[in-house]
Amino acid sequence: MCLNSRLIVNPKHKSNPTHLMHKIPAKCRYCIECLKEKKRNWLTRLTIELEKNPNAKKLLEDKGIWKEEYHSKTIDKVIDNAYDLVVTVCDHANETCPMFPKAVKVIHVGFEDPDGKGFDAFEATYKEIEEVLLPKVVEVLIS
Repeated sequence: MCLNSRLIVNPKHKSNPTHLMHKIPAKCRYCIECLKEKKRNWLTRLTIELEKNPNAKKLLEDKGIWKEEYHSKTIDKVIDNAYDLVVTVCDHANETCPMFPKAVKVIHVGFEDPDGKGFDAFEATYKEIEEVLLPKVVEVLIS
């Protein structure tokens, strides 16, 4: 339970201030309890997604950049590392991903997850990463 929850206007009932659900409690996202919940949610999600996706592996092999030592890591293994830059790419990263306390810079560029789709979807996402994300990463790192 959030230690610093506050009431916010419910977007569904914004136009009707007399509605019972006009204001709803919102989590602060920064207290210990919220951070623990984020970590639990992230670990659960990673556990589910840890299986190597054969399309992702094939794409990286085709590009000549696959290494057998690539593997998913749980957040508890990397959370204490120091980073120059943290990049989030999932659409719900601001809500479900934990904070990196030692990150100097954080950027977010959302991509549609190609998981469960065909190889073409992985190629399209790879191309989008090259064209959209990589220039932003370079821009942030050289500024």
